[in-house]
Amino acid sequence: ALPESPDSLAIVEMGGTEAGEGVPSTRGRLYLYIGLRNGVLLRTELDMVTGELSDTRTRYLGNKPAKLFVVKTHGTQSILAVSSRSWLSYTYQSRFHLTPLSYESLEYASGFSSEQCPEGLVAISSNSLRILALQKLGTNFNQASIPLQYTPRRFCIHPPSNRFIIIETDHNAFTDQTKKQRRQKIAEEIVQTASNEDQATARTTAEAFLLETIPENIFGSPKAGKSQWASIIRLLDPIDKSTINLIRLEQNEAAMCLTCCQFMNQPIDAWFLVVGITANFRLNPREISGGAVDVYRINPDAESFNFLHRTTVDEVPTAVCPFQGKLLVGIGKTLRLYELGKRKLLRKAENKHIPSFIVDIKVKGHRIFVSDVQHSVHFLRFKPMENSIVIFADDTIHRWVTTSCLLDFRSIAVGDKFGNISILQLPGNVNDDVREDPTGIRGLWDRGLLSGA
Repeated sequence: ALPESPDSLAIVEMGGTEAGEGVPSTRGRLYLYIGLRNGVLLRTELDMVTGELSDTRTRYLGNKPAKLFVVKTHGTQSILAVSSRSWLSYTYQSRFHLTPLSYESLEYASGFSSEQCPEGLVAISSNSLRILALQKLGTNFNQASIPLQYTPRRFCIHPPSNRFIIIETDHNAFTDQTKKQRRQKIAEEIVQTASNEDQATARTTAEAFLLETIPENIFGSPKAGKSQWASIIRLLDPIDKSTINLIRLEQNEAAMCLTCCQFMNQPIDAWFLVVGITANFRLNPREISGGAVDVYRINPDAESFNFLHRTTVDEVPTAVCPFQGKLLVGIGKTLRLYELGKRKLLRKAENKHIPSFIVDIKVKGHRIFVSDVQHSVHFLRFKPMENSIVIFADDTIHRWVTTSCLLDFRSIAVGDKFGNISILQLPGNVNDDVREDPTGIRGLWDRGLLSGA
């Protein structure tokens, strides 16, 4: 008995292999596929001799009746199930897969074979005829690559529009403006070094040099040398994979971190982009000329940015995170809390007891989880009445953290540069309420004795 009236039936032989060079073909097993009117797909094994049914599997496909069509993939029979979404049931490397198709909803389909497309599908979607080819079978995820100019470092999502804001930064690279200036300088040198008789030829050569466009994706980009950085901020629409807006930073300015946030003293529908930038950053030996935190206002249509102001800092801003209508910034080994001002960010509180450079900041309620480059995670609490940030716990094992993900109010997952993933959880009896105490415990925490352990 079936739980619902069937809408479509199909019997296919699956699990066999084709004959190859010196390898005989193997026969698979018969399977009965049943598509029900409630959008459920049943797959059951059919005995070739007795016709008995066994090992029934169930999968919900969608809110429309499931229609079944027999198609061919990798030389073997497969089932294309069409509901509110289209699914393909096939065998790959002796395993069954039921994978949704990353395509529009289909109504009818049939397999075909031609010289150009040995294993194709012809299908009807609304009032149009579609010809498809199935690729990348056996993969669990569908991916689409979007080419970028520089190496993507970090990104955030603008919540109202669900668009991506990406910072791209490359070392040993030139910005487009610097490349243009260098090409102009080389063209002028060609003309200046030519003799009087060759001036006409030199001008022609210089003009041709300026007009020549060399594809960098084929020949590579020119190398700028050490301590030369190029960065851009890209607003990307993930649906149509198009770049909405682009902000190009100056030569030797490297974007290190970013976040989208709202500030307490601003309208409720106002969103801001905060980007941490360092200038003239030398990796080895480590040397910088300073850092800055740029604030942009995101326009309501989420298609452009308006630059508000730049706040200079004395170290590299490596992490930013919104916190209770304010902004937490990791500047070297210092954690600072800022408010938005008219001309710059206004410092409200800070903690200087993080032992190494801060790489990531996460918040949950009044708790702050700070990961540094060598000493794992520190747990802090912001006390608004005293306007202070206090460490109340830390990890006893050194971890070279590169990223972190908050799990709940007392648990966090971290990944380090050696490929390890760790789950850290505060004991249930840990109290983060740091009150005035005549024994001086609060003073010890403020001085960072034993890192607040």
